Amino acid sequence: MLQKLHAEEKVIVGGDMRADSPGHSAKFGSYTMMDLKNNKVVDLQLVQSNEVGGSYHMELEGLKRSLELLKERGVTLDCIVTDRHLQIQKFLRESSITQFFDVWHIEKGISKQLEKAAKKKDCEKLRGWVKSIRNHIYWTAATSTTGPERVAKWTSILNHVQDIHSHDDPLFPKCLHPLRIAQYQWMAAGMLFINHITLLLYKYLNAGLSQAGDNSLNQEDFESCGQTQPTPPDFIFGVIPCRHPALCSKECCVSISWNVVQTVPGSPALQ
Repeated sequence: MLQKLHAEEKVIVGGDMRADSPGHSAKFGSYTMMDLKNNKVVDLQLVQSNEVGGSYHMELEGLKRSLELLKERGVTLDCIVTDRHLQIQKFLRESSITQFFDVWHIEKGISKQLEKAAKKKDCEKLRGWVKSIRNHIYWTAATSTTGPERVAKWTSILNHVQDIHSHDDPLFPKCLHPLRIAQYQWMAAGMLFINHITLLLYKYLNAGLSQAGDNSLNQEDFESCGQTQPTPPDFIFGVIPCRHPALCSKECCVSISWNVVQTVPGSPALQ
């Protein structure tokens, strides 16, 4: 796999870590590096917390080891997609490596905020828009080529929920969907949930939505192969890869290459 990447001019990879337990008390973490063009896992690094002075530093160490391996094999990086881990942002910035943020993590944060706001008084109508706003985040990342274009498309949702489909930004002057006859629960300016959406729009712009890369859901699919389970304190360090990442990598590389077909009733299925 690394030999194939060496032959390519530039490679786009995604990296993320899964710990053996939630929170900041994990003992082990497996860092996965995936080629996002071919959906193949190219490297797995196991990090123990006492190697790096705590579980918070494990993800950065895993990234460093994976990047060092790619460098040794002569792989030329175009960019890397990661989460918004502050240590990783600083390291990649100082290393002059172009970084994009995984849109799945951004969508997860926005969805939680929207669901929380929808529970407030006079904000019930917001719940009906959560799924549409979530889809809009993925569409923005997948169809944009520059940061300003992502900003223009992302902020257009504020007009859209008010039944306004023409926008001031020349990078995205109008919505692309056809006119609909169906009645939607359109919002009106000045309503409380419009204020919630406005705050979220600009909060996540500042948090890096303009740097959101095309989603790397296959990375999350891979990590979901291994269930998060507490690790006994006397677990042998060298055995962990057989328990957690290595067994998942083979399963993941097969599963993410499945094709979607239609069954007789017309429902989608994996082939």
